[in-house]
Amino acid sequence: MDCSKILVIGLAIIATALVAGCSTGNNMGANTTTPSPTGTPITASPEATITAQAGPAPSQVDVTIKDSSFSPDTVTVTVHGTVTWTNKDTVAHTVDFNGDHSKQLVNGDTFAKTFDTPGTYEYTCGIHPFMKGKVIVQ
Repeated sequence: MDCSKILVIGLAIIATALVAGCSTGNNMGANTTTPSPTGTPITASPEATITAQAGPAPSQVDVTIKDSSFSPDTVTVTVHGTVTWTNKDTVAHTVDFNGDHSKQLVNGDTFAKTFDTPGTYEYTCGIHPFMKGKVIVQ
């Protein structure tokens, strides 16, 4: 094989790799494999990958009690963070952590609890045990 054919094949491989690496479409950030003129696959990888990272947990979170449910039913707070529940329902509810519980909350009432130790704390409504929630303390 003479040098000009090798040069043409080499340039075709480089051009194919560049096109595969710069292509647009629904595969942004994904590896792309394109056949070369010689039949050998060429894999082009992105040079950088961007990863989304969640920010730190908030120190204050609000939970709404409505339609006989806690919303959101799972929240995350920092150590020494506070969760405040507000009853926006037409019936009374409580927030019960295995015996540590709020008074009965009627429409408009709130209950706040500060969490000083990391862990997962599950709770229910003492009046309606099917209502469940969880506080994750980080």
